[in-house]
Amino acid sequence: NSLHAFVSEPFSDMLLTRDYFIEVKRLPGAVFDDLPIHYAWEHRFGMLANEFASQRNLESLLDKRVLAIARHDEKTGSSYLATLTAFFENPGDVTAASNQLDVHRNTFTYRIKKIEELFHIDLSSAIDMLNAAFTINVLESISDFANYGS
Repeated sequence: NSLHAFVSEPFSDMLLTRDYFIEVKRLPGAVFDDLPIHYAWEHRFGMLANEFASQRNLESLLDKRVLAIARHDEKTGSSYLATLTAFFENPGDVTAASNQLDVHRNTFTYRIKKIEELFHIDLSSAIDMLNAAFTINVLESISDFANYGS
């Protein structure tokens, strides 16, 4: 049937259902896949982005350096944001990251060094990595929402 259930996260206390339902109502569009049960916690970055965007305050949440990378890529056709994304999706595995981008390992390493140099992101700093990874996740979530239903 076409019944869909939306669950904010796994929970064991039914008394929390109302609070979780309120959280799930914040999901724009609500359906993210073809499964009958949707877990909002899997889309928490998007929920957060949507909440800030509705207040026209989203940019204050994001790392400006990552936004600069996205603007640079758009303007020049470079692939720095995809490179940084592959860096986070394959932590410590240059081979897997370079394979994901279909580039040579040296090209991937060169791009990472250029990202650090051009955009002043220290990828050996936990805070810089957290801020950059968070921003990338939010940007991807926004993109998912923008493409929903199209």
